[in-house]
Amino acid sequence: LGSGEPEPGRQQERKLSRQDRMELSQLFQHAVSAHDWECADGLLAKADAQGLNDVLCVAVDAIWFLSDKEELYAIVALIKRIVSAGANDFTRAALRTSFLASCVSACRGRTTSLADAVNFMGQK
Repeated sequence: LGSGEPEPGRQQERKLSRQDRMELSQLFQHAVSAHDWECADGLLAKADAQGLNDVLCVAVDAIWFLSDKEELYAIVALIKRIVSAGANDFTRAALRTSFLASCVSACRGRTTSLADAVNFMGQK
C-alpha cells in the first residue's frame, strides 16, 4: 500500500486511492480467510475511513464461513477493533452480508446447485 504508518489521530484524514483500498481489502480478506488475525489487525493501521468500512464488510461476511467458537470470538474482537478505529457504515455491512446470507442459503438448499448459486451471485 502506498503510504507508511499514519500519525496518531490522523488516520481519518488520509485518503487511499481506489487501487490501494482494493488491495487493502484483498489482503485483509486473505488474512481473515487464513485466520491470521494478527495480520488482519495490522492492516487496520493502513486503512482510511472508507477502507475501514470496506474491511468491516469483509469481516462481517467472514462470519458465514467460520467453523468454531474460537474463530467467532476472534472475528468479533476484530470487528470491535475495526469499529473502534472508525468504521461506521453498518448499513452497508448489513445489506452486503444479508445478500451473502441469501446466496449461502441458496447454495445449501436442495433445489439450487453451487453452480446456480455462483451464477446468481454473478448476475447481482
